[in-house]
Amino acid sequence: MSVLLKIEEVLNPMSKKDRNQQKRDLKAQRRERELKKKKRLPIIFGAVVAAIIVLIGAVVLSNMYDENRQQQAALYQNEISTGEMEKKIANKEDFFAYFYQPNCEHCKVVSPMLMPLADELNEPLFPVNIYNKSDVWTEYTVAGTPTLIHFQDGKEAGRIVGEQPKATFEEFLKK
Repeated sequence: MSVLLKIEEVLNPMSKKDRNQQKRDLKAQRRERELKKKKRLPIIFGAVVAAIIVLIGAVVLSNMYDENRQQQAALYQNEISTGEMEKKIANKEDFFAYFYQPNCEHCKVVSPMLMPLADELNEPLFPVNIYNKSDVWTEYTVAGTPTLIHFQDGKEAGRIVGEQPKATFEEFLKK
């Protein structure tokens, strides 16, 4: 036996059997740690996949929101202020004022139908956003949105309130 082994036996009086058992225990502990790591991998992978899905969803929703805003902007491109509308009334112009609110569900249904219809019939239709403008609601007795008012010779000539079928709007615009 070498001198080092003898010194080790003197300092560490463990039997060969005990040393072998200690080695086996250390190997078992390493295997347990590796198994724990392997068990964590699917959890980590799942979390990464979930994060990627959430990010993709956020991007898709953001794009849909942007497209919706662009479509709304295109629909209301002829929007006028209440001051501009009052000038038209004072000048006794013949036009249709479409009172709407951007958050109105009925307006979201009517606007995509009404705006192109007015263009098709070559009728002057001007959207007026009355969101948070209580004075306009009162002055023009708007009971709800959407409201379409026909002004002729400086006076109200007709009115449609609420969501209506396309044929009703078409008949009203042709008058």
